[in-house]
Amino acid sequence: MEFIIELLSSVTGVPEDILTKILSLLGLIGSFVITPIGFLWAIYHYKIRRFADQITYSANFFKPDDEGFMKLRIRTPAILPNDDVLPGNILFRYKLRQAIRACTMKDPFIRMSRNDMDVLQPAIINGISSVFSEGIMAQLFGMPVEVRKLRMAITFEKDGGIKSQKIRVLLVSDEDLGRVSDPEFREGVTFERSNHTYRLYTLAEMARQRMDEKNLPECSVRMVRPLFVPLRK
Repeated sequence: MEFIIELLSSVTGVPEDILTKILSLLGLIGSFVITPIGFLWAIYHYKIRRFADQITYSANFFKPDDEGFMKLRIRTPAILPNDDVLPGNILFRYKLRQAIRACTMKDPFIRMSRNDMDVLQPAIINGISSVFSEGIMAQLFGMPVEVRKLRMAITFEKDGGIKSQKIRVLLVSDEDLGRVSDPEFREGVTFERSNHTYRLYTLAEMARQRMDEKNLPECSVRMVRPLFVPLRK
């Protein structure tokens, strides 16, 4: 440090004691500026991490409760690290963050361009394959399996606080998706937890979205995709 002050003094002609005071003042100002910037950056990084660290696969189905009402059951068959599922391309990750920011309570579906969805959806499906790996391997070895059809949608629900906001891949059967499209059915649904009420809205929107996409051309981007999973008998 002394060498730098001597060098600056010789170059600028400013006395060393004055330069020392100037540099001390600049250091103090820098601390006042950098500290809040660092704090804001930490908050930003935390908010990014809430959806960047993992992919949550959520199975949704209805079963009668003890009183005969249909209860929404939500289970988590897998939580996979983001880096194991999605490509690490910086531009793609940036576009994904922008798509997540565009999600709202009324529209929780992650919507990207056709090219980006052609990357996102297959990556998510490949992640699901690890959940059903036993059935896939049974198929490979010619063992008896039963193939079931599900519907999937990639969402970012914004009904709760930061901790509840994450990328979720909703999995639901055609039968339950058909049920939830009926307003009378939804009125009679009960929940395991109070914070599950918004999921019923998301599933209803998923049913509506599927109907809207039913007559789209084959090459069109669909938010609600069919998924065929093999289950070992």
